[in-house]
Amino acid sequence: MEMKKQLGYSVVKSCVNHVNCVNSCRGPMRPSQRHCRPWFPLFAAGLGALVSLVSLFAPLSGPVAVAQAPGGESEGMIEARLGLEVSAAGEAGGGQRLGEMHLGSLRSGQTRAFTVNLPAGKCFVAAGYGGPGVQNIDVAVQVGRSVLARDADTGPAAVARWCSAGRAVRARFTVTAFRGQGQFAAALYSMDPAQAEAHAAELAGDTALDRLESLVERHGGGMRPVTVAVRESLVAGEQLERTVLLRPGRCYRVLAAAERGITDLDLTLLGPGGATLQRDASDDGTPTLGVLGPLCPAGVGEHRLILRVEAGEGAFAWQVFGNAPASGGSVNGRAPAATYRVGGTGSTYTSRQVRSAHGEHAGGFQPLTDFIEGTLRTGNTAEHRFRVTGGQCYVVLAAAVPSARDLDIEVRDPYGNERGADRGATATPHVRVCPRVAGSYVARVHMFQGYGAYGLQIFVGAP
Repeated sequence: MEMKKQLGYSVVKSCVNHVNCVNSCRGPMRPSQRHCRPWFPLFAAGLGALVSLVSLFAPLSGPVAVAQAPGGESEGMIEARLGLEVSAAGEAGGGQRLGEMHLGSLRSGQTRAFTVNLPAGKCFVAAGYGGPGVQNIDVAVQVGRSVLARDADTGPAAVARWCSAGRAVRARFTVTAFRGQGQFAAALYSMDPAQAEAHAAELAGDTALDRLESLVERHGGGMRPVTVAVRESLVAGEQLERTVLLRPGRCYRVLAAAERGITDLDLTLLGPGGATLQRDASDDGTPTLGVLGPLCPAGVGEHRLILRVEAGEGAFAWQVFGNAPASGGSVNGRAPAATYRVGGTGSTYTSRQVRSAHGEHAGGFQPLTDFIEGTLRTGNTAEHRFRVTGGQCYVVLAAAVPSARDLDIEVRDPYGNERGADRGATATPHVRVCPRVAGSYVARVHMFQGYGAYGLQIFVGAP
């Protein structure tokens, strides 16, 4: 049917060309105007109408074949997938697309070039992805003979980043298939320098969780984690309050680390009666409690941890550590199983849901962390870091209140590789991973749909 439509279009176009030709037919006919006959417009128009009429009945002859890629995907499916991959690479960190998404196909050694206007004072991302058959694709941006950015990696994905000078320029964006052939998608994205710097810091491992891990190495004092590392975000003048369960007979340290956007982060711990036990109000982004002086609460019950941003805005991470109970030892390098209770000590909706899920998905596994609670809106993500040892299995359980329709979990290893995920349409996701080597893992909780409180707890057990 598509071929018939193209044929009809060609006939009509020929007819239009002939009309233009007839208007120029004056005097003796030249060899190039042999088709300038008085009857040709009527013939061409009639033939075009006939082809159009046949195309109307084409569906009656059977379905139209759709081109399939070697992997079984249709060309349209591949284009959609490649476009999503390019968008994910370009929009990471807050990028906005410049111009259109370029879609097409390339042969080995072929280059496609596009013209783009680059605004002044911005940072940019050039992204290109190749489909099945494309083994190495590269992207480059240049002005004249000056190359602004070029991807140097080998593979079917190419990403190049750079920041512009103080003036707008007209540039040439090229996409090249160095090896292989197939479909491709490519686009350019721009972002503010501050966004680019924050994203570069994340790519370079300079995030709040990375800074916290460095702080733990200096001030952890050999203590064990009481909570997992929690990542939060605030702006200047805002504060949040978190509940932590501290037990008599143990001493604790609370460590927090902010990203570069926060220059003054304060930390305060209140006892069960509301009295201030310790406070760090120094003008920096790495407050600590229990480091300069011992923090050994005598009261039983829930303590409140207050984190406040005095200057700047952005993300920070915090974690509570404690020494071993006076009566207990450790088992396989881990805190005794009695340190934490499944679902914590509370009786909230989320704690009850986690207790119920524990019997189904983590039976026989012991709590590695205390029960952690937080709040998310649609599209928001919270990160919780925990340490693993090789040869053990870990189960991450989460539960959200009924207003949260879809809560997702993914677990990533120290290199950022996804080791497990639950993206089903449920508010009680669970993920099981069995690392072979020790390291620092991250559990990411994402509110795909809905809003409200959630609870999370991590369990450890034998494979």
